[in-house]
Amino acid sequence: MPRLPAVIELLPTLREAGIDWPPGPSRVTRHGDSAELTVVLLELIRAGHKRGRTELWLALDHDKEPLPEAGMTEIVVDHRHRPVLLTRVNRVELCRYDRVTPEHAAIEGEGDGSLTYWRKARWASFSRECARIGEKPSESMLVVCSVFEVLAQVRPGAGPSAAPAG
Repeated sequence: MPRLPAVIELLPTLREAGIDWPPGPSRVTRHGDSAELTVVLLELIRAGHKRGRTELWLALDHDKEPLPEAGMTEIVVDHRHRPVLLTRVNRVELCRYDRVTPEHAAIEGEGDGSLTYWRKARWASFSRECARIGEKPSESMLVVCSVFEVLAQVRPGAGPSAAPAG
């Protein structure tokens, strides 16, 4: 995947949309590893169904991306790297893949919300990530589970406007 833009590169777009950047730690992030999946996941977030995510620690480390931390502000971009959401991380836990809880799977809000669905979907995506970085997936691989809230939405195609999270 191409490198994500830096926070500073996206701040003018957010300012034009009337979004003030909060102080503190921040990062740019994307949900999904394909254009199609990104569209689906962003719709789940906008609809209020998805309020959690799980990232592969090895991939974050390989890409030298910052780990999410409680209080961190995230600019979420779409598959074209355009900012679409501003979120705040509320909770983070580092754990093994095989120790992710049914509660976290439900917070992620994908599929039927079950741990069974989560394991199947995440195994597929983490296997792709592992292949990309030259690693092998395992039940004991470390993952970063986070819970977030939406602070603002940048309306696509609406010019410089933002809507408060709702």
